[in-house]
Amino acid sequence: MPSIITPLRRHGAPLLSRAVSGDRRVWFRLVTRDVDRHGTIIEPSGIDTTAFLANPVFLWMHDSGGSDRPTPPPDVVIGRVVTIDQTRTLFDIEVEFDDDGEGGLATTCYRKVKAGFIRMVSIGCNATSETVQRLLADIQKNGWLQIVHPDDREENVKLWMESVKSGK
Repeated sequence: MPSIITPLRRHGAPLLSRAVSGDRRVWFRLVTRDVDRHGTIIEPSGIDTTAFLANPVFLWMHDSGGSDRPTPPPDVVIGRVVTIDQTRTLFDIEVEFDDDGEGGLATTCYRKVKAGFIRMVSIGCNATSETVQRLLADIQKNGWLQIVHPDDREENVKLWMESVKSGK
């Protein structure tokens, strides 16, 4: 089992104009290749969903419990991920919100997302020490360009050369 280095969080937004495949569903953009507010980048194509797909729940406030937290009540499961759209540049999910009645948490969240009151969601993931060690070894062995996606290498070399010339 890989050892965990650090949990990462990335904030995303509802895509209310994207067509959904059923009732009580909303698309969310969780990840792009942009640098986040913590200065990190989560590569969309590098997200491994294998474990998540065994139980693709959509939780209120990441409340899945843990070794230092009590197990949360089942109410925090406000929906399930029914579709994942994962490309080199984005990671989107389509969520089906639970129909838990007029006063239920899932119904309230769905209503507030659709009305624009909840405008942000987030993805939680972990970087493992093995992933980082492999990345560092690749950089040392093959140079920094090896970690840049092949489609982006030409532009990165151009920017690097401009930086070297300008000193910025």
